[in-house]
Amino acid sequence: MAPGTEDWTNPASWDGGAAPGPWDVAEILNGGTSRIGNDVTAVAGALDIGAGASGSGAVVISGANARLEVQWETRLGGGGGTGLIDVSGGGVASLASLHAGPGGTSILRIGGAGSQVNAGAVNLETVADITVRDEGAMSVSGEFGMHGGGSLLVHGAGSVLRTGEFAYALGPGGTPAGEAAVRVADGGTLALAGGAGGAVGGIRIGETGGKHTDATLLLVEGENSRIAIGRDESSPLGSHYSLRLYQGVTRIAGGGGITAKADEGVYAGGIDVLGSARFFVDGTGSFADVGNLSVGDHAIARISGGASLRSWTYGSIYGNGRVEITDTGTLFSSDGLVMQGGELVLSGGAGMNTGLDGGTGTRGIHIGTLAGPVARARAEGAGTLWESVGPVHVGKDGGEGILEISDGARVVFGQDDSLSPDRSFFSAGASGTGRVDISGGGVLETVGTASLGGIGNRQSIEGTQGALTVSGDKSEWRHAGGLYINRYSSLAVESGGTATISGGIRVNFDDTGDTRGRIAVRGAGSRLTVGSISLDGAGLDMDVTDGGRLAVDTSLGMHGESSLSVRGAGSTLTADTVTAAGRLLEIRAGATAELRELTVAGHLVVDGAGTRLDLLGPAETSANRSYLIISNEGARADGEAATAVFSGGARVSSADRQQYVPYVIAVPGIGTEAHLIGSYRAAAWIGAGADKDNPASLLVTGAGTSWTHEGSLYLRGQSEVTVSGGATVEVSHGTFVATESFHNEAASVETSNNVLTVDAGSRLRTAWVALGSGNANVVLRGTLEAGSIFRTATAADDIEGNLGKRTVLFDGATFRVTADGWRLGDGATPGETFGNDILYGRNFHSRINVNGFAHGELVLADGGLVIDTSEMAAIGEEVSISATFTGNGGLVKTGEGALRLVNGKSSRTVRHHDFTGGITVREGLLGLSDASMDPATVITLFSGATLELDFEGIMTVAALVVDGQSLAGGLWDAYNLSDYITGTGQLLVSPIPEPGSWAAFGGCLCLLFALARRLRRPAAPEVPGR
Repeated sequence: MAPGTEDWTNPASWDGGAAPGPWDVAEILNGGTSRIGNDVTAVAGALDIGAGASGSGAVVISGANARLEVQWETRLGGGGGTGLIDVSGGGVASLASLHAGPGGTSILRIGGAGSQVNAGAVNLETVADITVRDEGAMSVSGEFGMHGGGSLLVHGAGSVLRTGEFAYALGPGGTPAGEAAVRVADGGTLALAGGAGGAVGGIRIGETGGKHTDATLLLVEGENSRIAIGRDESSPLGSHYSLRLYQGVTRIAGGGGITAKADEGVYAGGIDVLGSARFFVDGTGSFADVGNLSVGDHAIARISGGASLRSWTYGSIYGNGRVEITDTGTLFSSDGLVMQGGELVLSGGAGMNTGLDGGTGTRGIHIGTLAGPVARARAEGAGTLWESVGPVHVGKDGGEGILEISDGARVVFGQDDSLSPDRSFFSAGASGTGRVDISGGGVLETVGTASLGGIGNRQSIEGTQGALTVSGDKSEWRHAGGLYINRYSSLAVESGGTATISGGIRVNFDDTGDTRGRIAVRGAGSRLTVGSISLDGAGLDMDVTDGGRLAVDTSLGMHGESSLSVRGAGSTLTADTVTAAGRLLEIRAGATAELRELTVAGHLVVDGAGTRLDLLGPAETSANRSYLIISNEGARADGEAATAVFSGGARVSSADRQQYVPYVIAVPGIGTEAHLIGSYRAAAWIGAGADKDNPASLLVTGAGTSWTHEGSLYLRGQSEVTVSGGATVEVSHGTFVATESFHNEAASVETSNNVLTVDAGSRLRTAWVALGSGNANVVLRGTLEAGSIFRTATAADDIEGNLGKRTVLFDGATFRVTADGWRLGDGATPGETFGNDILYGRNFHSRINVNGFAHGELVLADGGLVIDTSEMAAIGEEVSISATFTGNGGLVKTGEGALRLVNGKSSRTVRHHDFTGGITVREGLLGLSDASMDPATVITLFSGATLELDFEGIMTVAALVVDGQSLAGGLWDAYNLSDYITGTGQLLVSPIPEPGSWAAFGGCLCLLFALARRLRRPAAPEVPGR
C-alpha cells in the first residue's frame, strides 16, 4: 500500500490490491493525510507518522466508530518531520506507545465527547503541540513526557488527560512564546493515577537542567480546572505522587486547583518546587490540596488573592527556597513545617494554620534545622494570622532560624487538651541558633513550656543560643506557661513592647565563663509581666531601663552571679517577694521598685534623686514574715557579706499593711513578764542569726536620701547600719541592736558584732533603740529622734555576764526625745522606776536588772551629746536618765521641759557620772541627783534655762558660766542664783590649780567648807542680761 492522500475508510481510493485487513507490517505515513472513519484499523507493528527528514504525515480519526489500534510503538514526527494525529467525533486511538525523536514537530489533537487516545507511554522529544478539548480524553498508563518543549492544552469541562506520570522540559528552543506551555483551563483536568498496578511519579515541569526561564510552563486556570495526582485501586499504596517543578512558572488561577491524593482522605503526594521554578496559586477559589509542599534551591511558591494551599503532612523549605502567602482570604494549611534554610513570608491579611484543619500537629514547626543556610519565617501586616498546634522550634539540630512577626500580624502557637505535654514546646535556639523578633504591633501567643537556648530545663549545647525580642508599641508576646532561659540566650522587651508570661522564668545552668544570659526591658511603655523568676546557677543579667517595667506576680529569686538593674526615670520593678542573693540588685537614676518582701543576700544599691524603693509588706498576717531582710543566711557561703546602699537622694519606704505581732521583752522591775513594745512581724532584719558567720551591712547616705520603715528594725549576728552624709532613717517602732531573743538564738562573742552609726548631719528617728544580748555598738554623731535607748537581754549567758560588750558612743550627737516614742517607767514607784527613763542604768547582774546600761557603756566622746526635750514638753511630760555617762565629751540640754539625771536616787545605780566635757543648759530644766561630778566640769547656763540640784551637799566644778559670764569662785545655789538654780544642792566653783599647788588648794578647800557653815551666804550677784 502506498499511503498518500487516500481516505483509508474508502477501499476504492486505495492504490490497487485488496483491503489489507489487520496490518502486520510497520507502516510509514510521511506525506498526505489518512482518514479512519467508521471502521477499525489495526496495526500489528509500528506506525510512523511524519517521521523522517522533511516528512509530514497526518492521521485523522473521526466518528463514533472510528478506531485505530497500534500494537507496537507509534512515532509521531521526529527526525525533522512533522506528524499529526487528530481524534474527533468520538473516535478512539489505542497506541502501545507514542514516541518522537529529536527534531521536527509532533501534533496531537483530541476533541469532542467520546474522542479518546489511549497509550501505554508517551515520549516526545520533538516540539510537541497537544490539545485535549471539548470533553476529549487521553489516557496514558505510563509516563507522558514532553522533553522537547512545545505546548499542551487541556481545555473545557470534561476534557481529561490522564497519565501515570507527566514530564515537561524546555526543548532546544528554550522559552516558549505566547501562552503557557502546559495549560489546563476552563474545567479541563490533568489527572495522574497509576494504572494496571504501576507506580506513578507525578508531574515534572522543566526537568532538563541548565536552563532558566520566567515563562509560564504550567497553567491551571478557570473554575473546575484541575490537576489531580493520585492512584486508582490497582496502584500500590507505596506509590509516590508529586508535582515536581524545576524551572519556569507554574500557575493555578481563576478557580483552578491541584490535588495530590493517595486515597480518599489520605494524602501522600506533594508539590516540589525546585531549581529556579515559580509556583503560584492565585485568586479566590484557586487551590492546591496535596500531601506536602517542598520548596528548595532558588525556587519560589506563592499563594495569594484568596487562594488556598493545604498540605496534609508537612511543608518544607530548604536552601534558598521562598514561600509567600499573601492577601486577605488566602490560607495555607499543613500538619507541620520544616525549614532547612529558605524564607516563609505570611502577609497582607493572609492566614496559615499548622496541625489544626484535620491535622495532628505531630510534626510541629521547625524553623532552621540542620546546618545550612539561615531559615527565616515572617508574618507581617494587619489581619495576618498564623495558628498552629504542636511543638515549635526556631534554630534546632545545628541550624539557624529566625521568626519575625510585625506590623499587626498575629501568630498563635497553641495546644489543645488532647495533645501530650511534649508537643507544647516553644523554643528558640534549642540546639542551634534561634531568634524571634516581634515588632510593629505584631503579636505572638504561645502555650506550654518555652525555652530560649536548650529545651526546657535541659542544658543547652555549647555554642547554641536563643533570643526573643518584643519591640514597638502594641507589639506583644503572650505565653501561657513557663519559660527557661539558658546560657548565651536573651529576652528583650523594648520601645513600648510587652511580654506576659503566666508561669515562671527560670534560668538554670552552670557556666563559669563570661558568657551570660540576659533579660532586658527598655523604653517607655515596655513591660514584662511574669508569674515568677528564678535565676539559678551562674545566673543571668536583667536590665530594666529608660522607662521599662518588670512586673513579677509572686517571687523573684536571684542566685549565683545573677544581677538585676532598674535604671532611669519611669523604670519600674514590681514583685511580691524578692530574694536578692545574686551578684547585684540595683535601682538607680529615678527608677522605682514596688515590692512586698525583700531579702538581700548579695548586694543592693538604691541610688539617685527620684529613685524610689517601696516595700508594701506581706499580704497575710503571719508571725514569721518580714519584708526587709539584709542577710545571706542560707543563701550564700558563710563569710560572704550581704550589703545594701541607699544613696544619692533615693527614697526607700517599707510599710506593714496588716496587724502587728508584738515582740516580748523583759522590763526592769517586772522581770520576764510580757511587755508589748514592738513587732517582729513588721520587722526589717539586718544580718543573719547570732550564731552565723554571715556579715551584713546597710549604708544610708547622701543629702535627700531617706528610708522610712513602719515596723521594727533588727540588727542581728554580724551587722552594720550606717546613716551618713545628711541622710534620714525613720523607724516607727523600735530599733534592736544584737537582739535575738525571739528566735531563742544564743549569741557568742565570736559571731556577734552589731554596729549602728548615725553620722554628723544625718538623722535616725525610731520609737526606741534597744541593745540586746550580743556585741552591740551604737555610734551617734548626728541626730537621734527616739523615745529612749535601753539595753535588754534574755539569754542566760548574758545574765551570767559572759557575752560581749555594749557601747553607746555620743560624739557630736543630738538626742531628740520624741513624744510618740517608748520609754521605761511611769513614775508610779519612786526610787525604783522613774518616769520616762530614756537611758536606764544598772550595776549588778540580776534577772530583774539585766536591762539597764552599766557604767562605761554610755560614752560621751569629744563631740558630746545634746538632749532635746521639746517634744515631751509639748505634751507636758518630763524625762529622766538613770544610767551614767563617761568620756571626754559634754552634755547639753536644749528644748523646753525637764530632763533629770536620776542616778543618785536609783537603788540600781551606785556609780557616778565621770564625763569631763562639761554641762550646758540652753533651754528648759536639767536636774542633777548626784553631787559627784568630775571637778574639771564646767557648767554653762543660758538665759531662761534652769539647773536643778536635787541632792544634799556640794558639787565641785571648775567653772560656772551664766549667759556668757564666768562667775567667781565660791558657792552658788538656789539662794544666790535663783533665776538659774533650784533644789537643795550647791555648786562650789573652784578652778583647777596648777599641779604644783595641789596642797594649798586642798587647804583652801577645807577652809571654805568650814566658813560655809559659819558665815551667812553671799547676796546674789548681778548677772548680765537678767
